Amino acid sequence: MSRFAVFALALILPPATAGALWAAYSALTQRHAVAEYPVAAAVRYQCRYVTPGPGHGWVHITKTDLTDPRIDLYVSRELHERSPFPLELQAVDRIAAEEDLIVAVNGTLFGSDSQLYSKLQRPGDPAYSTETVVAQGHISKGRLPVDVRLVWFDQPLVFPPVATTSNGQSPAQINRGLQGHWLDVRGKAPEEVAAVLSTAIDVVGFQNSQLQGGQYDWAPDDIAGRRTAVGTDSSGRTLYLAVFESATLKQVADTLKSEGATDVACVDGGHSSAMVVDQKVVTGNWRPVAVTLGVRFRPK
Repeated sequence: MSRFAVFALALILPPATAGALWAAYSALTQRHAVAEYPVAAAVRYQCRYVTPGPGHGWVHITKTDLTDPRIDLYVSRELHERSPFPLELQAVDRIAAEEDLIVAVNGTLFGSDSQLYSKLQRPGDPAYSTETVVAQGHISKGRLPVDVRLVWFDQPLVFPPVATTSNGQSPAQINRGLQGHWLDVRGKAPEEVAAVLSTAIDVVGFQNSQLQGGQYDWAPDDIAGRRTAVGTDSSGRTLYLAVFESATLKQVADTLKSEGATDVACVDGGHSSAMVVDQKVVTGNWRPVAVTLGVRFRPK
């Protein structure tokens, strides 16, 4: 029985009975910290409690070694080009299953053309991303020009250059894994941003920034909430995907910085926050979203 079903049942029961029901449910579903362990080659997962501070809840963190040439990234791609609603809402766990993702989280903020009340958004509803998204070179610019930072991924060049390898491949054909790069869009010329978008493999835009080069980069607040964050280390070769069940922006920054991240930004949060690890929902997945971010192995 889901927590929502238990909560709804508790509302119609006498207070004493409702309290006992909720206490029993909480005891049966109590979680424990999970020490970092390998989910798959190059991907590790951990779960721990975030304290102290206004936010006090579980955080789920995955670290992916992007130097592994088998690793591929997944970003939701437009389904309906030249439409004001080029994406469709889907549950993160469904996308994880369909795309065979090792790790999946919700992505950017979005809007939808849901016919019902907006909070009753359904899978399949037409949608759009508020921020810029590039999936395998296919650009989907955000509905609003609100990007503050972009993170993009490409394959590092081989230096020094060589004509061919022993098996006849050119350096461009050698898979050296992926590398993340960040661009602060604030004050940048449109053509500079366009140049990045035209050459990158995958791009995610953010309306905010928590860490930039290891330094705090946000408007301070003490509001705790569900947060989904994306980060990299200083080399851009470790990818962090994290979901906080209750945390302030400072707690997000401090927690991921303690894990080695130097650049961090949040995507959509609240009821959208979700993480699926090894095809299992570890948190959230309460409503469908327009963009899913994930990690998988490259098709053979």
